[in-house]
This record gives sequence, C-alpha cells and structure tokens, in this order.
Amino acid sequence: MQHLAHVPEAMILALLRSADEEFDLVWSLAEQLPFSWYLVPVAAWLRAAERHFSALRVGLGDYDTDGSMLWGTFWEFRQRVTCRQPFFQSVCDWIGERLFPGRQMANNVLALARRAQSILTEKIQEYELELLARHDADARYPDGPLVMEQTRPPDFPEQFRYARLSYPYRPVRCAPFVAAQISLHSQPISEEFLFELRQLRDFDPEWFDNTFALALCLGLA
Repeated sequence: MQHLAHVPEAMILALLRSADEEFDLVWSLAEQLPFSWYLVPVAAWLRAAERHFSALRVGLGDYDTDGSMLWGTFWEFRQRVTCRQPFFQSVCDWIGERLFPGRQMANNVLALARRAQSILTEKIQEYELELLARHDADARYPDGPLVMEQTRPPDFPEQFRYARLSYPYRPVRCAPFVAAQISLHSQPISEEFLFELRQLRDFDPEWFDNTFALALCLGLA
C-alpha cells in the first residue's frame, strides 16, 4: 500500500493492467490512499505506458503484425479513463503520439490546443464565471498557503495567479494550475500539500476538474 501511494508508476501500472472488473477497485483504492491522479508526473505516465505496452507488444508477437490489436487496447484504456476524469484525454493523447506515432487519434485535444490555444483560455474564463455563479459573496473559501507558495514568479504563468483578486478568492482559482505545473514538471509534494489540494478541490470539484484538464492540455501541447 505504501509503495502504491508513493511510487506513481506502480499505481499507473495497476490501472493499465486492470481488467474491466478490476478497474473500479484500483480507482477506489487510489482515492483512499494519500495519492492523487492530478499530481502524477506525466513523465511517470509515459514510463509506465512504455513498460506496459512494450510487454504487450512482445506477448502478441506474430498475432499482431500491424499493431492494430495493441492500438485497440490503448484506445480502450483511453476511453475508460477519460470517462472518469477529463484530463486523462490529453494525457493519453500525449502518450499515444509517442508510443503510436503512425496512428491518427480522433478528437486529439492536443492538436486543437496547438492550433487554437485561445479557445482553451476562453473556456477557462467561462469556467471561472460558472464558479462565481455557484458561490455567493458570503461563501467561505478554503485557505491554501502551500498552493499559493507555488504561484510565485517567475516559474508560474502570470495570467493564472489571479493577482487582481484578494487573497481569500485566489487559492481555489490557482489550485488546478498549480496541480498541472506539478504534474508537468514532476515536482515532489508532501502529504500536507495533498491534503490542502483536496480541500481546495472539494470546495468546487467542477471548477477544479475542468480547469485542471485544460491547464494540463495547454502544458502538454
């Protein structure tokens, strides 16, 4: 259990190797441990996927000379995880471009982000307006000192610091962008940070999940 919680590749491999009936068990296990799919380094995703699909390629051998069976397995996994969280789509598209360079992926969100980044940033603004609509002026926003430490210049994108707002409203808004930066740059985190991030997400999961997916997509693109 400690290994699964502290070595992301172990949890990723458990998910990759799960049959349909095991998938929900692995997913629920991750939620009960000091672990977050949001903070898994994208580099760990790639390493685990390379290990898993390389082993499958060897196992299939002459049964899959054109790689279509292997590609089908990857595509099924992409569909399964994307149904759980929207950010998995960009992670899988990023992995797919590296493991299956000759394959054309339908609905590739990274391709959209590369062509028209403004569409994603405008969508983030829409999500912020929806966040405001769900919480009135008297809402008590959770504190986030550890998250806000990660927003200091020059490494954090200025547009996502929300410096125009007073402090109580900033941590919830900054949290998904901080999580995306941690995932993209493989930054180590403490259990205290994980607990704080969970509190910020629980305040408004819709804002966090949707915005994190777009922030990660922009970074991967």
